[in-house]
Amino acid sequence: TEIKESDAMLKNYGGCIKCCAWSESGALLCTGSTDNTLRVWRVTQKGCDLVNVLRGHKGWVLCCSFSPTDETLVASGSSDGSVRLWRVESGETVTRMTPDRKRGLAAAASAPKEVLCCSFHPQGELLCTGGDDKRVRLWRVSDGACVRVLQGHKGSVNGCAFQR
Repeated sequence: TEIKESDAMLKNYGGCIKCCAWSESGALLCTGSTDNTLRVWRVTQKGCDLVNVLRGHKGWVLCCSFSPTDETLVASGSSDGSVRLWRVESGETVTRMTPDRKRGLAAAASAPKEVLCCSFHPQGELLCTGGDDKRVRLWRVSDGACVRVLQGHKGSVNGCAFQR
């Protein structure tokens, strides 16, 4: 059977959806919202079933991305300036990535107010983020360390992607 428009509605949402991302297999959809949550949905021919609501951000969720090598892992960026890695089934925050001098580059110490985009490297070992501070950051997924800060943009970084 095909999904009808009415069957594919994401119901009972507490805010406006700001972002969405598909898992590599296409079986899961993640959405981020102005209610500060991520929701993960299982998509089938019959419709969309809520898998979990991920709570922890203190601001709107502005971006999300599934790991291409482990679809139980999703990243999110928020208007609270943080990046989080989550386990889909448990809802657990695996890592909260914030620029600081203890876990990576000293130049990363000035955090953006808003994380506007995020994207996993195709091998799943790095996460790229961009924000309103005109910087792109590369994070090591295994320990949450900021390994590179790219500067020089004249405005907010609203999109980032790795070539596959």
